[in-house]
Amino acid sequence: MACCFCNIAWSCVVAAVVSIVGDLLALGAFASYRNNAHLHGKWNEYKYLDPQLIMEEWETRRDLRPIETASGLFSAASWVILCIPVVQMIWILGRQGTHLVGLHTSMMILTVSGAIVEITSLVMYVGAVTAMEWLSTDFNLSVWLESSTAADPDDIGWRVLEMIHIGIRGMQLWVGAVELLFLATMLVLLFFSIQRQGDSSSKQYDSAISPNNNAAVSAMTPQPVLLSYRFGYYSLFISLLCIVDFCFEVLRFVSWREFAKFAFGVAILLRLIFWPAWLLWLGRHLGTFQQNQLMYNHGNNAAAPSLMELTDANGNTNVAAANTMMDPVPVTGDGVYSTTTTTPPTNAADNAGGFTTEDI
Repeated sequence: MACCFCNIAWSCVVAAVVSIVGDLLALGAFASYRNNAHLHGKWNEYKYLDPQLIMEEWETRRDLRPIETASGLFSAASWVILCIPVVQMIWILGRQGTHLVGLHTSMMILTVSGAIVEITSLVMYVGAVTAMEWLSTDFNLSVWLESSTAADPDDIGWRVLEMIHIGIRGMQLWVGAVELLFLATMLVLLFFSIQRQGDSSSKQYDSAISPNNNAAVSAMTPQPVLLSYRFGYYSLFISLLCIVDFCFEVLRFVSWREFAKFAFGVAILLRLIFWPAWLLWLGRHLGTFQQNQLMYNHGNNAAAPSLMELTDANGNTNVAAANTMMDPVPVTGDGVYSTTTTTPPTNAADNAGGFTTEDI
């Protein structure tokens, strides 16, 4: 277990922890709100914009505002941190910008756009709600008509304030739903990218990461499996959950209270269990790849395996090949590593000991 966590990209761990903390804060705020009994059995009165219920609602919101704001900040931070491992993953799968350029560029655009939308919506929502809370405490919202008095208020201002708040919450809900679509689309593209990672269409990349192979051999040899196919299918499963969550979020406008229960259940499964697991799995893959790259940078000895031999069909390190790579590198008389390389293999049979996409 210790080795598993040592060989992991910590950007994924941080993204998972920040995401879980933000969702737990949101869950706590929701639970506290539900435990407040002032709206229980009074939904119809609330839809008629009863001023007394609205005043009690704003008192509850003021108490929960710090938790909701902190939850939004953690959510935005998780999107920003997510960009780091996703860009790394795209760079690896795209073979340094030489493989499926359009698909991987779309993945990057979707992820960065999700982060920008999340930050923008958070700033707008916090600013709007803060101003409305100020209105609810320091401004006259009870006596607007000339015929009204302090003893007999019309409370029109409270009704107007609540309608504005409902509109802003609707905007926030749609922003969250669109973010789910961004994430689902990115994961579907990731699935197709993983399915095609064994294509030997990029000789430039193969020659760059495997200096012991020439161009002719690169064209004959399948590319290494860098992310496991099981991870691709799991990403597709997460994308389906995102689409289901999106549908329930939208259907809340049809029947708010009924579909809110389904949306809440799916959100718990997705954001507290399946999504953090996806991040940690991605971190394991990125950590393995980074470890293999460090082995290459260590030197090129006579028994140096290729990147394909360092990575098996599940995207994990081939221990036997890794041990060979970790053997001491011959040192020249100047005290620097030797750059002597071996003769390239002459046929595909010389590489039969490695893991390829054909082994799956």
